[in-house]
Amino acid sequence: MSGLIDLTGISVLVTRPKRQAESLCRLIEAYGGTAIRCPTVLIESIEGSETLAQALTAVATADIVIFVSPNAAEYGLSALRQARLVLPSGALVLAMGPGTAAKLQEDGIIATAISKAPFNSEALMELNILAAPAGQFVVIFCGEGGREWLSERLKDKGARVIPVICYRRS
Repeated sequence: MSGLIDLTGISVLVTRPKRQAESLCRLIEAYGGTAIRCPTVLIESIEGSETLAQALTAVATADIVIFVSPNAAEYGLSALRQARLVLPSGALVLAMGPGTAAKLQEDGIIATAISKAPFNSEALMELNILAAPAGQFVVIFCGEGGREWLSERLKDKGARVIPVICYRRS
């Protein structure tokens, strides 16, 4: 490891969800620090939701499918599998950052486009694919209580948008 970072003698409280904390904890420890794992958020699927089931049926006719996070990719694809549905072959698949693209690729799905840093909704909207979405049907896989900024901007530009809320934080 580089000598530029030395965390020797420093303890870091890592509050990320358990499965998402491990890579950060390993980095802290690699630089000599002590990672204290204390997840304060639990990410869980929304199973058995009639709203989710209805939203999933809309995926079949989507022109553009957006996954806003690795959690959205993991839980969204799981929900599709459970419903015995797949992404339409002609749909453009957009990923919010390389972590989301990697999670999609684990399931054999290659993102058509990936947002650039800082990997947020604003960066995603800068993609050429979303420059003129009027008349397009866009499905956004996301978590309960997430930002609605992306959905609203797409609607403002004339797209028809359906959010697929596939996980929650608790």
